[in-house]
Amino acid sequence: MDELLEFEHEALLNVLNQNSLTISSKGLLNDRLLFYLVRTYSNPCHLVFVIGTDEIEENSILFQIDEYLTQRSIIDDEFERPKKISYASYKTQERHDMYLAGGVIFITTRILIVDMLTNRVPMSAISGIIIANAHRVLKDYYISFILRLYRLSNKTGFITALSQNASSFFGTFGQLEKCMRKLFVSHLYLWPRFQATILNSLTSRKQPKVSEFRIEMTPVMKEIQFSFLDLISSSIKELIKMENVGYFFDSTNTDEERSLNTISVVANNFNKLIRLNLDSVWYNLSLKARRTIREIQLLKSLLFHLTELDSVTFYGEIKHQMDSYDPTIHTVDWLHRPAATTLYDLTAKRIFQQNSNGEKVFHVEINPKLEALIQHLKDIEQQIVNNKKDIHGDDKIVDIIIVVENSYSIRQIERFLDKGRDVVIEELKQKAELFANGKKIEIVSKVIKTKSNTENDDDNDDGDGIIEFEDQLTLTQLLCPIESHETSIVRRHQSYQIHYYEWSNDNNCGLGLKHLLQTLRPYYVIIYEAEMCVIRQIELYQALYGQPNEPEIEVSFFVFDGSVEEQRYLRRLQVEKKSFEKLIQEKSRLPSHKENEGTVGEHPDLIRGKPTLLHPDEYIERINTRLGGMVNNQKKLSSSSSNSCVLIDLREFRSALPSFIHKIGIDLIPVTLEIGDYIITPECCIERKSIPDLLKSLSDGRLYSQTQIMTRHYRKSLLLIEFPEDSFSFNSRIWGNAFLFSQISKESRPDPLVQLSILTIQFPLLRLIWSPSPNFTADIINELKNGKDEPNKDKDIIRLNLEQDQQLPMECITDRFDIETKEFLLCLPGITTQNVYCIMNEFKSIINLVEQSIEMLTEKMGSGHHAKLLYNALHSPITLGVDTQQSKQPKETKRFAYVRKRKN
Repeated sequence: MDELLEFEHEALLNVLNQNSLTISSKGLLNDRLLFYLVRTYSNPCHLVFVIGTDEIEENSILFQIDEYLTQRSIIDDEFERPKKISYASYKTQERHDMYLAGGVIFITTRILIVDMLTNRVPMSAISGIIIANAHRVLKDYYISFILRLYRLSNKTGFITALSQNASSFFGTFGQLEKCMRKLFVSHLYLWPRFQATILNSLTSRKQPKVSEFRIEMTPVMKEIQFSFLDLISSSIKELIKMENVGYFFDSTNTDEERSLNTISVVANNFNKLIRLNLDSVWYNLSLKARRTIREIQLLKSLLFHLTELDSVTFYGEIKHQMDSYDPTIHTVDWLHRPAATTLYDLTAKRIFQQNSNGEKVFHVEINPKLEALIQHLKDIEQQIVNNKKDIHGDDKIVDIIIVVENSYSIRQIERFLDKGRDVVIEELKQKAELFANGKKIEIVSKVIKTKSNTENDDDNDDGDGIIEFEDQLTLTQLLCPIESHETSIVRRHQSYQIHYYEWSNDNNCGLGLKHLLQTLRPYYVIIYEAEMCVIRQIELYQALYGQPNEPEIEVSFFVFDGSVEEQRYLRRLQVEKKSFEKLIQEKSRLPSHKENEGTVGEHPDLIRGKPTLLHPDEYIERINTRLGGMVNNQKKLSSSSSNSCVLIDLREFRSALPSFIHKIGIDLIPVTLEIGDYIITPECCIERKSIPDLLKSLSDGRLYSQTQIMTRHYRKSLLLIEFPEDSFSFNSRIWGNAFLFSQISKESRPDPLVQLSILTIQFPLLRLIWSPSPNFTADIINELKNGKDEPNKDKDIIRLNLEQDQQLPMECITDRFDIETKEFLLCLPGITTQNVYCIMNEFKSIINLVEQSIEMLTEKMGSGHHAKLLYNALHSPITLGVDTQQSKQPKETKRFAYVRKRKN
């Protein structure tokens, strides 16, 4: 196992047994720091939980631990290999025994929070918690809730938070301070790439030999890129002119998170840019504004396809956009601009050219970067042959790593290596000929996900660009099959073997490349498509494993000169540097209080119960006055409120509401609920819906079924609708009747308010609660529970997995009357929830009800108006619609009809 570098050793000493947050540059420190922390605490004397990691990170740490154990000459009996707890991996008692055994445990947040609430975790025995990807704490309510439960019961354990996403700590006012408060840490350590200790650690050792290849784009590619930028710029100007958009964006603003211009759209994460600035008015945006946003996203994706796809496939994508446009179905604004026509002509120019006779001649343009790569591989092969005896050995095959963005680039490179340039050009000509003849072929285009390498899936960039045409003729029918990649590589290249690394599929800042470098120990790395984390991992590998008697690793960096690909890479470096500069300034202004750790003093997040401005004695007196001076009852009420509890469904821990409910002093009992999300009293059940979930449940009818079951088994059934306070309005277009499902469909969506009204009419016992925030919802639940009995998980949970001959237990049925009969009566005119029980008590059957006079109905129902409505509904004659049409059909005559008289 390699030794620690100077800055790694310093970072490890800083965080040991300290409540700290460490933010480092991407791909530079966090993975190795996490490994050494896990190795340090892998002892039965400690109980340390590691949360916030994904499966790849956990397997990487466990693999390094196993490698460390195999290299040790002396076996330490006290060393405890880290354990991993995931969904359904261990039973309840097994997890409890693992907690008591101690050591380091990788555990999912959902399992840990349930075990904490059910007292399966010995809270006082926890030595500490390590949080990876700590920037998620403001969005991941699991993490913040776990840390709050931990600090409420344990004041001595440590909290170590790690992150390598500096830009995520900005966005709102005081976001860094909020994160540190949620993490219960008071120390902040920053490790940017330009830090002096890091520079000295890397430069004092052997550095990789880097050769940069700046590839010139062809003149047609430059013109196509300019056309795309023109289209994006025009769409941005049109978007800014629209209502509710220009106020939030400023094209001249230098702030990365507030500017909306061509450079910021191309180089930054456009989805994140829109989400940060337009989230508060998203529901009020017009259909045209949303369409323009989608068009900008599409144009950006196509722009990056220019340098990554071959010319024929790229032409197929543009042609597909042109051919699929139908103005009668949907509108595409950018296709009407002159730059779109120029773009299509230039794209075709890369494939077809006219000869002196005016006829189209196939002249397929090859990607210049791909040709440069193939030539560079030939030079490497010659270099390996010349230096084989001195460095590589006679029989050793040299490993070469090629870094690409996605699998499509791999297929392109393999096709050139396996078949050669001439065969590939001939294949592209055959494909282009099919386009020229108007035939549709199936082109499996590249799936590009331009990731910003942030740890949140929401931070992914513009999505994929898959285009699948109707398959009339496929390429496999035109071309003969070739041998597999491995066989052809070994046969054609006896001196080296190529390995590929896709950085778009690695969300852990180059962790996959790190293991690939350590396993292969290559001499050559070719960066075909640049990424910031790749450079950092190569630097770190050379500093750790570079030997004095061995040559340094040769890195070849390929990039299109003056392309958007280069601008995106440089902008990411610039954004990270500016983020660390802001963090350094913020750190100098942060107050250093031990109260932030929650170990001493009063932390605001650790105070349970609703605060009151009154003195406790004065508060008791005022409450007693309202209760008529019943002091004993008040004492009983206050003592029972301290043991208040709520039954909560396990799936609800994904939201922020459980944390707020627990904070106001209500205990949570995690259970699996088949009906509802919360049971707050034996008679009250709550179904919580967010706005997107509400719209979906209304459209598919699921909410109707849920409400039907809830109202049958609980006296008080509540539908809780949570909406964002800053981005929701009943006047928004999403609630309108004219809202379209999509651009293609002309069908209108039913008004959700009308659907809710119909739901409340159908189920009169259902009550709606509109809540603008989880904090407000927690206060509502607290008020609803005031003075009520506590729920019992053994009695108040309804199970639906019953056989057909079984019935629900009697304590679950809250109505002695037949449910179906009561629902039928409520559908009749004049019968309401106030008089339905009077009718069912007085009359034995429907026949008996029909036989009653209007005077008797008035006496029993207590209302002459309702009795008249019911009587008329039961005794009015019914005429079939078919008979009515037949009876009226002979009498129909045309008004003002002109009848021409026939001359005799």
